[in-house]
Amino acid sequence: MLIQVKSKGRIFTLSGISGSGKSHLLKHVLATRDDFERLKTVTTRPMREGELNGVDKYFITLAEFEYLHKQKEFEAVKEIYGNMYTFFTKDIQKYSNGTNLISEYYYQDVPRFKIAYPATKSIYLLPRNIMRALDEIDRRGLDLKEKKKRKLDITSELAFIKTENGQQSFDKLIINTYDEQPLNEMSNFIASILTS
Repeated sequence: MLIQVKSKGRIFTLSGISGSGKSHLLKHVLATRDDFERLKTVTTRPMREGELNGVDKYFITLAEFEYLHKQKEFEAVKEIYGNMYTFFTKDIQKYSNGTNLISEYYYQDVPRFKIAYPATKSIYLLPRNIMRALDEIDRRGLDLKEKKKRKLDITSELAFIKTENGQQSFDKLIINTYDEQPLNEMSNFIASILTS
């Protein structure tokens, strides 16, 4: 009797400066492909207006985070803007059973993540209009200190992306032209990886 071994899925990470449109592209993939699941981030940051716990991300307290971390429930733990971010081990391991996963991921941590999970393909989304991205940060329910920090970080992030190390960290660079083009590029890239 021949036993078929189910092939592993792939993990796609989507990175980009605050306000670059990552969530829009991610939601497009999930809406147009039934072979993908959102790899939801677990975070200690407060929910923003319009976000839903367990749908967009898992929002937990720092005390809950510390407890679950001690119980070894997490993988890929990192701190960004003073808040903790991670994934549940049970969620990230779904790719081992053939599920394709997609998630937003902080650009500096992409190289380390790809070493830990070689099935990962990384995408960087760069807005054609930086001012539009800055306006998007202003529209979010962030305090002034966090807005200022995010805007300052944009400079260092864009500088990193221009370096050789930055360019080698990502498998695909997409310019967000705020129309159908980036959606089509994302879809075509994913299709090319999954059929290769």
